[in-house]
Amino acid sequence: GGYSAILSWASGVSVGYGPLGSAGQFGLYNTNNFNNVVTSGSVAINTMYASNATWTNSNANVSESRNKSVATGGLSYRFTGVGTGVLGNNGSAFLGSIPEVLIFSTPLTITDRQALENNQFSYYASADATLSALSTTAGTLSPVFASATTAYTASVPNATTSIMVTPTVNDVTATVKVNGTTVTSGAASGAIALNVGSNTITVLATAQNGTTTKSYTLTVTRVSTDATLSVLSTSAGTLSPAFASATTTYTASVPNATTSIKITPTVTEANATIKVNGTALTSGSESGAIALNVGSNTITVAVTAQDGTTTKSYTLTVTRISNDATLSALSTPAGTLSPAFAAATTAYTVNVPNATSSIKVTPTVTDANATIKINGTAVT
Repeated sequence: GGYSAILSWASGVSVGYGPLGSAGQFGLYNTNNFNNVVTSGSVAINTMYASNATWTNSNANVSESRNKSVATGGLSYRFTGVGTGVLGNNGSAFLGSIPEVLIFSTPLTITDRQALENNQFSYYASADATLSALSTTAGTLSPVFASATTAYTASVPNATTSIMVTPTVNDVTATVKVNGTTVTSGAASGAIALNVGSNTITVLATAQNGTTTKSYTLTVTRVSTDATLSVLSTSAGTLSPAFASATTTYTASVPNATTSIKITPTVTEANATIKVNGTALTSGSESGAIALNVGSNTITVAVTAQDGTTTKSYTLTVTRISNDATLSALSTPAGTLSPAFAAATTAYTVNVPNATSSIKVTPTVTDANATIKINGTAVT
């Protein structure tokens, strides 16, 4: 709302109008000596307003309409500032504390006086709902705060469980709320609890006019310390034991014909990162082909949590089974093999004395995982 003042006058003197803290007060100034205060009734007018600079309408919240014919009476304008919280003579709130001093160098004519009766000065509530500053007790705003920018992000450690926001309005008459709760401009809000992950905080400024608003949004990310996997699978073989997030060691066996394997790990927390054997991999995606030697192959899946420091390592040992059924050695305690042993040679003879009624054979497999039977009986 606003307040309109119709100026009063007196013959031979200049006129100053302005409420001074109680309803309907106005004062009369001597035309030549600002310090010579003429009173209205018993109320003295504060002389400090007489020394202010020549009026310039630089306040966007002030509108003016003047009848220019008054200028023939030597009218000039002086501005003394806009204040708040004073009651006008109609009992309603208005804006302005002695906002105008009019100085007349010559007595007003009847025509001038009649013109002044319709000369109004209206002071309107501010429409400025911007912030001049916005800060937090943790994290750093990105981008750097600017009044016209309304969306910000900030990241805080996992250990930070709450945050306070301090908004400062650009116009002291504006009000501000943080997540719907009124806070004092320039003062910190109450502690706002932070969940792990993304948290949206809304700062709503309302201009003095009660209708103009501006909303600022701050998205605070409380980083996660979760470095676990929710799923781990392979393109061949079966994990043993069955996958569980807390279990970090697994085995799998694949046929000899399987020369490579691919791993698909999925993180529990979407912002965690993964490396398979040192190579970065997108969660839920299949790794490149990992070559498998015959025998045991160790594959490491390293997970780093969003906080950048918490890690967890999963180990998968994949055994590519051998198709090597050869012997690396074959011997007997009596007699000599003929021909001499060779892995590719499969037929041998041994001559023993007539007194030798039995013989022992010691075979050694080339691949440690191969098994042996002699005349149908398993041996090691």
